[in-house]
Amino acid sequence: VWHSFESQHVVLKTDVDRAEGESLIRNLEYFRAALGVLASLDYSDKLQDKIWVYAFRSELAYRRLSDSTDTAGFYVNTPEGGVAVIHAGRSENEFQLSGRQILLHEYAHHLLHHYSSFNYPTWYDEGFADYVSTMEFDGGKTVVGNPLLNRFFALRQNQIEWLPIDELVNHRTGYLKNR
Repeated sequence: VWHSFESQHVVLKTDVDRAEGESLIRNLEYFRAALGVLASLDYSDKLQDKIWVYAFRSELAYRRLSDSTDTAGFYVNTPEGGVAVIHAGRSENEFQLSGRQILLHEYAHHLLHHYSSFNYPTWYDEGFADYVSTMEFDGGKTVVGNPLLNRFFALRQNQIEWLPIDELVNHRTGYLKNR
């Protein structure tokens, strides 16, 4: 059963249970407010494009749609606005990404690309989205900077092919701005 949730800035279509869907859309609004402060984003005079989010409870359903075996979500910018498609299932252990972390990661891309005047290098764009994806909200407090544990294993592997520093620093993101 698919549910539809809509807030001021997000349209969420999902097959997760109703309570989890309500929690996801509420967290996206909290996240938008917190990221605006953290990244000095200017929401005041911009079009209020809603992001459309499709969150699959089943990893298999997500994989079939995305035709991907190595992603858990993606974001695309369309002429009508941003679209994020994610696998929203719960992680089995603390070393796997949760659907919520994936969703916050993809929403960070949307917010940075729509409301910042900078064209960020890819390393910053992805690193910042990872950094804020663990953001948590507890009453009136926002917790930022929890470690993203699933990245520890990749960094410890000796088989990683590291990018040359000039390519890392100079490469710009492939997302197009809505400007």
